[in-house]
Amino acid sequence: MVSFSRTILFLTWLLVVGVCGSVYAEVGPVAVKSAPTVKSVYLATQFMTELTHQVSNHFNVEGEWELTPQQPLVIFPTEALAWELSVTSFPAQLSSYLVLRYRLMGDGLVVQENSLLVKASLWKSAWITHHPITARTIFDSSSLDTVRIDALSQRDVVAASAGDNTYAYTRDMRADSLITWHDLARRPLVKKGDIVDVIATEGLLSVSMKALAMENGVRGDLVTVRNLETRKDISGIVVSDDRVEVHF
Repeated sequence: MVSFSRTILFLTWLLVVGVCGSVYAEVGPVAVKSAPTVKSVYLATQFMTELTHQVSNHFNVEGEWELTPQQPLVIFPTEALAWELSVTSFPAQLSSYLVLRYRLMGDGLVVQENSLLVKASLWKSAWITHHPITARTIFDSSSLDTVRIDALSQRDVVAASAGDNTYAYTRDMRADSLITWHDLARRPLVKKGDIVDVIATEGLLSVSMKALAMENGVRGDLVTVRNLETRKDISGIVVSDDRVEVHF
């Protein structure tokens, strides 16, 4: 009986080993991605794609970049296994025309080092009026449309990611007009002579009270308010309509 049991265990072990071996034979070892072994030329399309990527990272502004070379783009027909392009000098000011100093390396050797003049466009969505708007109207994005513009050639235009109800229009606007920052101004959320809510905090302690605004203030302004009970003047920061916060 003992010999029979050992035989069964041995056969079971052989079966397990055989199954695992067959699975390994079917699946095989995992392929390891190797480094490129074929040399290639660095194409002009690769050059402009990488150049655009580095300009975008350097200036780090919202929008979709588009660069157009303003002079013939000549890259020597050198072949290499690994290519590396780096912009070594950027303009100090962001404008529609940029002079970029670059270095192109192939397999660790400098293949080309030069300057390139490019026409730059920064595409983004901006607000445009759908219908006429009168001055002093509170900014409301739901009443506006958006349009795609080049922010480098149409400066001061309000991007569709900006603007809120703390702004009001400074002048009358016609329909189909791009909204610029000259058309908007922060509106007073606290007005002199109005009764406002004051939230005074110190650590975890918070106290609310009513106070008289002694001056106008937009969001973020430091204004003076007068406690209605003690008649004492205190300073606080405007946070929303008729609301001031004081921190001790």
